[in-house]
Amino acid sequence: MYDVRQFRPSLYVLLILGFSGFALAAQAPGLWVLSVSMVLLNAWLIKRGWFSPLPRIVANLVTLAALLYIVVEVRFSNLAPILVIGQFLVLLQLVKLYEQRANRDYAQLLVLSLLLVVAASINTASLLFGILLIIYLFLSLYCCLLFHLKVESDHAKAAIALSEEKLNPASLRHDQRYLSR
Repeated sequence: MYDVRQFRPSLYVLLILGFSGFALAAQAPGLWVLSVSMVLLNAWLIKRGWFSPLPRIVANLVTLAALLYIVVEVRFSNLAPILVIGQFLVLLQLVKLYEQRANRDYAQLLVLSLLLVVAASINTASLLFGILLIIYLFLSLYCCLLFHLKVESDHAKAAIALSEEKLNPASLRHDQRYLSR
């Protein structure tokens, strides 16, 4: 019916910006390559229609393994604890990205991305990061507004309970044309 098609691409760009900001703050190019490639792989799988969510048990095991890794890193590493927590947030976002099932998962991705950028901003005073942060903040506002629109359109779809086959394409184009009014 009326899908908000801009939400998912803007969410991917927001996640990539968040990962880029954290990798810049932590000076971890390997983490940036891993996280951005996983986001792009997820986008490609969804676009192709080959995406299937991770089973809950696998997602839970990966999250627990990441938590164990982070606990060991905090105890025995010379890294700042905020960087280690940021690494954990990156891993949580990647798990959540491959576990998408409902709107709640998108909301959690938005919040985790914001927490990651906050962790990065605590650690750096770079001008490049500041510019990236400004772009991130505007994009996150746009993404949150799109998410709200997506949730409301999903509720409206459920309330109307029309099937996709019963929709007339001409009326759909007409509604989209006059939506801005």
